[in-house]
Amino acid sequence: MSGSDNIEKAWNFYKKQGFSDEAIAGILGNFMHESGMNPDINEIGNNIGYGLAQWSYERRTNLENWARENNLDVRTLTAQLNFSMHEMNSMNWVESYKNIKDIYQATDTFHNEYEKAGIINMASRYQKAEAIYKKYKGK
Repeated sequence: MSGSDNIEKAWNFYKKQGFSDEAIAGILGNFMHESGMNPDINEIGNNIGYGLAQWSYERRTNLENWARENNLDVRTLTAQLNFSMHEMNSMNWVESYKNIKDIYQATDTFHNEYEKAGIINMASRYQKAEAIYKKYKGK
């Protein structure tokens, strides 16, 4: 996976999947808020959530099982980005999301349809999405 850090690697990964720059910024702004783009992080306080998206309960089990079935180390960026696509490919909003052209709408949609976080804090998610977009747009 090409890139100098996890953000750039994830940007390049989603770009190859056909997502617009704005859509990618929305995804990564959410992941930055959830995990700081650290794929091997447990949720602070209760260890329920895990990884980039802080997958919890059944979704965490699905991530772990999917990684094992695909001979991938669940702790890696590669496994988790591919699992995110595995999940998203079964969701009816993803094809239209790929073409989204507004960072804030992308951040909201990804949160509401994919993350569904308990602690929302959209201001943090927007700020992170904006910074990522500013750095990587057009790449």
